[in-house]
Parts: sequence; structure tokens; C-alpha cells
Amino acid sequence: MIVLDAAAAVDWLRDGADDAIDLPGLAAGRPIVVPSQWTLEVSGALLPAIADRRLAVSDLQGISQYIDMLDIRVEPAPAAGQIGGIAAFAAAHRVSARAASYLRLAMQNEAALVTLDPDMRRAAESLGVAVLPVSAR
Repeated sequence: MIVLDAAAAVDWLRDGADDAIDLPGLAAGRPIVVPSQWTLEVSGALLPAIADRRLAVSDLQGISQYIDMLDIRVEPAPAAGQIGGIAAFAAAHRVSARAASYLRLAMQNEAALVTLDPDMRRAAESLGVAVLPVSAR
């Protein structure tokens, strides 16, 4: 199983074969799980490409179909009562609450984390979470 960081997914969607992440290769035969905010993060990250005309609105259907083929499981949002625990975890590992959601999900599922984010990679490695790709740019 892998936990897929939204920024890594967008990086792959934007750059495809020229990217540092071989997402189809990493996902082959592995379930993908993501935190609840992933869908909004990916959607939001595509907007600047549309505004800059690097991506057409008509391209979004194909992107959605490709993402659907990856069979990504979106976890439900944490309960409001978990705010303190999430913030404490994030503070303890010097990451954002967003990064903490990916790290905690990887730990809960004993999954590898796919990310290019240096802070998230550092925290994952200190927690014993496998990080993919093995080397980031």
C-alpha cells in the first residue's frame, strides 16, 4: 500500500514521463490511500495551470479518468475531536498539519509514502516510514 501526497500526484500529472516519480510503476499492484483533503488539494493545484492556459478545462475529464483508474481510496476526514492530536503530532515532527495527515495515514496503514516534500520525507524517515521515490530531485 502507498500513501500518495497530492503535490507528488500533481507533479506527475503535470510532467508525466519527464517527472521524478514513476507513479504508474509505484502504484502497480499496490492500493493507494490518501487523506480526505487530497481531492481538494489536487483540484486546487490544477487551477493555476488552467489560469496560465497550460491546461484546458476540457483536459480535466481525462485527468479525472486517469486518477479513477489508479483506484485511490480517500479516507474520511478526522473528527473535530482529533484537532489537538493532529496539531501535537505536527508540532512534534516539525511539519504542517497537512503533512501530518499524510504521515499519520502512512503509519496507520504501514504504507510507504510517495512524496517529494523534503520536510515530509525527513519526518517520515525519522518515524520509520518508507519513502518513495527513494531519491527526490
